[in-house]
Amino acid sequence: MGKFLEKLPTRKYVMKLIREYCKDDGISRRAMGLVTGARSSMFSDGEWKSVSYDNVIELARYGTDILFIEKADIAEVLAPFADKYGVAVVNTIGYLTEYGQDLMVAARKSGAHIAILTDYEDYGLNIVASVYREGIRIPRIGIDERVFHYFGLVRDTLAVDSQQYLKDYSFLNYFDHLDKSFLKTKRVEIDAILNEVGNERFWEYIMERMIELAPTRNYNRVISMPAVETLYSLELQELLTFMNLYHSTITTDKMTEIMKTLYDVKGMIDVEEKEHEIQDQLQDVVSNDAGVKDMNPILKKLLDNLEQKLKEREDKEKK
Repeated sequence: MGKFLEKLPTRKYVMKLIREYCKDDGISRRAMGLVTGARSSMFSDGEWKSVSYDNVIELARYGTDILFIEKADIAEVLAPFADKYGVAVVNTIGYLTEYGQDLMVAARKSGAHIAILTDYEDYGLNIVASVYREGIRIPRIGIDERVFHYFGLVRDTLAVDSQQYLKDYSFLNYFDHLDKSFLKTKRVEIDAILNEVGNERFWEYIMERMIELAPTRNYNRVISMPAVETLYSLELQELLTFMNLYHSTITTDKMTEIMKTLYDVKGMIDVEEKEHEIQDQLQDVVSNDAGVKDMNPILKKLLDNLEQKLKEREDKEKK
């Protein structure tokens, strides 16, 4: 580029061109052969997972809600509280990657509620505005004047000087309810609020705001029905445990005998064929056992009775 251009394009300009090209052609950067780092990560069901091109659709199914948080330390602090209520937390580590934005879209399509939490500052608000510019409308739930009022905090006491990296503040036009003059020179970080009210109380506020935005949620997304095996009666569990013990006991001698013959085999044998042979030998031991012979008629009678009960239930439901 240095040979042919008087002025080298900035990284920001090149990224802008790539974004526009992908958007116009309806493709991802991955489809162009450009692989971006999986910077965003999601906490759900007790573990962190990286957000990447390959797992966006899968991760979109996690959580009744997905809360996007710009700062890693805040995401770490709030994740356990959120997880308790089935809310997945995504740490964006600053500006959202393409995959992070894809996750927002996919999550909403899958039925999840989404929201974003950022500092009360120009940088944090520009993150939200960058998402809005892509046509993704995501509720922002703090930090703002409402938070200060809710906790009875004085904004100016918590404020520190803004880093003032930005020159163009037109993105603030996306936010009608914020003090734009304040945001051009000052900021209030989430950490400052946590220091004043504590992690749990702050999470309660976040949860209250999320419920206000979406009064109902689909908990089938995070609550699974127990495996049928866990519903067996104690008597049945004890019976099955004893059955395993009994069959293990009556076949132990034969298994030991077979294993001795396998220890020093001349030449080679067909493994699959041998396994079938061993299965038949052990099955003969079980079939000829006196205890098993006494037990089988009782089990057959019990099985017939249960099948009849199931049939009666099905017939009743049909009516």
